[in-house]
Amino acid sequence: MYRFCTNIAYLLYPHPDEDIAPIKYKIKTEEDGVNGGRIIKLGLRIPSKCSTYNEFSYKMKKYEEDFQKNVI
Repeated sequence: MYRFCTNIAYLLYPHPDEDIAPIKYKIKTEEDGVNGGRIIKLGLRIPSKCSTYNEFSYKMKKYEEDFQKNVI
């Protein structure tokens, strides 16, 4: 965040197959002109209990769409 002069950052990571919501952290540092900011931790759900590839593919597409809605 310091390097790119921004006060918002996203931490994107793979997450087990369950309902998740974005988690927001506030950074309260004020050091050498840095005013802190927010880190938003956002997991991409990965289907784990699928019996076929088609089922996995269908769920993965849905999870990717949900993920994109949270990022934008």
